[in-house]
Amino acid sequence: MPTEAILREEATRLITVREGEGREEISTTRGVIRALAHTALKGGPLAQRNYIQMVTALDREEARLRQERFKFWQSYVQKARDRMQDAATRGQGLPTYLPHPDDIVFDYTHLTVRFTGPCDPDDAAQVEQQRRLSHLCLELSLYHEEDHCRGEGSLDKARIGFWLLSHIALEVGLPKRLRMSKEDYRAIERRQSVHRNWLFHLERECEELGLPFERRRKNWPVVELSELGIKFS
Repeated sequence: MPTEAILREEATRLITVREGEGREEISTTRGVIRALAHTALKGGPLAQRNYIQMVTALDREEARLRQERFKFWQSYVQKARDRMQDAATRGQGLPTYLPHPDDIVFDYTHLTVRFTGPCDPDDAAQVEQQRRLSHLCLELSLYHEEDHCRGEGSLDKARIGFWLLSHIALEVGLPKRLRMSKEDYRAIERRQSVHRNWLFHLERECEELGLPFERRRKNWPVVELSELGIKFS
């Protein structure tokens, strides 16, 4: 067996060590490092030097990888924004990026990167459904309120409050770039202007998003928050 294979096999071999009054199984590599640390703590100068060198090397490698990752995503964001700007200038459709450059947050103090939006197609589909649900909840609250103003139904404050609260909870969970815009509100106003068409729109949205409803009924049943994808930890 090649020496490298033997070393790898031995490095992962489990050994039993005594820790206080108990025993535990750890890998040979962990056992050697633990023994080195114990010797260093007891004052062994060679062990102390080796241990410090080992930890310092690990810290340097971690810092190098963190910096590489940071620079990679900085470059990604810059290139994505340049291409999107170029497409907008040419009057072309904007290219799709996952993650979207606006959903990438940089911490320049610790050189870390955080993502506030979807990073793959499955995530993007879930976020899009959440966005549609948020809009629908707001429209349902407005629809119930308008029905009362038109004299076609009683004012159910609990129902209106439920849909409005659901809208807020869903909305704050979205990336900032996908939260409701002025154009979204204008679209709702346009649908409100034709009451019957608005009802058809709400029925279709409920059906497509899997929310319970009774066709031609103006009072949609209140659903569980979990059905809207809202969870509280």
